[in-house]
Amino acid sequence: MGNATSETVSLTLEVQTVKEEILNRQQQLEKAKILLLNEEKKLIEKRHELAANEQKMSQKNTELLYYIDMFSELLGIEIRRLQGERLQFILWNIDARDPKRTFGFTWYFPVDGGLEVLDIHPNLPAMPVLMEKLKETKNFRLFFLRVRKAFQASL
Repeated sequence: MGNATSETVSLTLEVQTVKEEILNRQQQLEKAKILLLNEEKKLIEKRHELAANEQKMSQKNTELLYYIDMFSELLGIEIRRLQGERLQFILWNIDARDPKRTFGFTWYFPVDGGLEVLDIHPNLPAMPVLMEKLKETKNFRLFFLRVRKAFQASL
């Protein structure tokens, strides 16, 4: 009978140890659950923040496009981004007899960091000189004024 009692005590200790282990793991799981819930809350807050920022950016983008269109119309210039690191500039309000007549050129930005004119319509023989002056001064406003004047002079 002593043997049975020691087995019972041993089994009781084992059961107690397993119970304690289970309780410890349950506590760890509860802590992990709380941490996950906190992380989930943070992620939800971030998602809402990002959605609000996206909405603000969309609104600003809409406003910016409106002002670009307005200034484009007032200044008589449209800028288009083309494939292959190119920008196309379309100008109007140059020919007083036909204000809607368009003039334009395309810039190419090679990998080496330069700037090249790919095409000009109608042809503008003064463009190489204007490009050299732009490289010297880096004054784009003055460059576009000179281009307009050169197109007007070619009429």
